[in-house]
Amino acid sequence: LFARVARRVDPVALDALLSLLSFSEPLLVRAGAALALASRRALNALDDLVAHVAREGDADFPVFALALGRYGAGSFRAIARAMKKHDVDPGRAALVYAHLALHGARAQVRAKARGREPRDAQLAERALALASELKDGKKAALGLEQQGSLTVFCEMFDRLCRDTVG
Repeated sequence: LFARVARRVDPVALDALLSLLSFSEPLLVRAGAALALASRRALNALDDLVAHVAREGDADFPVFALALGRYGAGSFRAIARAMKKHDVDPGRAALVYAHLALHGARAQVRAKARGREPRDAQLAERALALASELKDGKKAALGLEQQGSLTVFCEMFDRLCRDTVG
């Protein structure tokens, strides 16, 4: 269902996905909406997704970090601004940047690591190291190793999205 909705171009589908991000929905529903919004590259959802990274529990926020990472290089600056606005914890921000690096924004993360702000540079360096660990499989790809059903859900979403495009 989420893979099909992600491929719809009408604004009603986008509004439905945004409304499903509410806290009253179960995690799998919110995760599906987050992944669908990321596959649509819905820029008006960035603030909501960053807010979830900032507010969700330690076990649940990684799926929203993954969704933000899938926006890639084109949304890097907007995501960075939203993370500052929501005062995202540095450990959580590092995971977002790591996923961004894995989805085409490695150059932007490296530039941030060479920047003049020592705090931002340190965060970006952590993110690059984390991205390498995620890529090499040293850490669970989503940081959701305790939530096997959510990891399976993310994999199924990706497969169904590829199948609907192909």
